[in-house]
Amino acid sequence: MQDYQAYIRTRNKATNACRKAKKKLEKMVATQAKKSPKSFWSYVKSKTKSKTGIADLKRSEGSKTTTDKEKADLLNTFFQSVFTVEKEGDLPDIPEYTYDTELTNLNIPVEQVHKQLTSLKIAKAPGPDGISPRILSDLSNVLALPITIVYRKINGYKQNPRRVENC
Repeated sequence: MQDYQAYIRTRNKATNACRKAKKKLEKMVATQAKKSPKSFWSYVKSKTKSKTGIADLKRSEGSKTTTDKEKADLLNTFFQSVFTVEKEGDLPDIPEYTYDTELTNLNIPVEQVHKQLTSLKIAKAPGPDGISPRILSDLSNVLALPITIVYRKINGYKQNPRRVENC
């Protein structure tokens, strides 16, 4: 009987420790939700038990699909029927637009670039350059001046900034 009571006490302590640890984790995730939404949604997803697939679909003749392949084929047929097939040939010519005024001497302050870098949402995906917003935000003090210089140099070119290679 004494062993059983010791077991009960130990089990209750372990259960309480697990509950406290879970409560502490949930509080931490909740307080960090604004700064780190990925960890919040990761936790929510881990607690979601339902895993639903695509329900059985009804064919035009009334029968239902049962296998995933049948469902995929039926959806493929439907999507093919609703899309327009374009005629092959030359695309229409789009007239080139000419601007009345030209952007010259665009003065971009270093402070403004710094402010933009620090206000980046660090949980977002990298841009076309592949640089993480977290890196740009964390290194904003170091990067603000060089980025400002690059923007000012690009301003002097008369072509698309993405094509400028020797800044």
